[in-house]
Amino acid sequence: MARRSYQQFCGLAAALDVVGERWALLIVRDLVPGPRRFSDLFEGLPGIATDMLAERL
Repeated sequence: MARRSYQQFCGLAAALDVVGERWALLIVRDLVPGPRRFSDLFEGLPGIATDMLAERL
């Protein structure tokens, strides 16, 4: 299986690059400050597919 990089510069994203693909934690990270629109989450998570984001939400 090919490795995938989240291409973001925070500790959580870096750890997930090593551990594996877990978009859910990155979504939670982006929602911690408060509610966000789907489009805002999608733009803030480069590389995630719209169907994957919808599934994780």
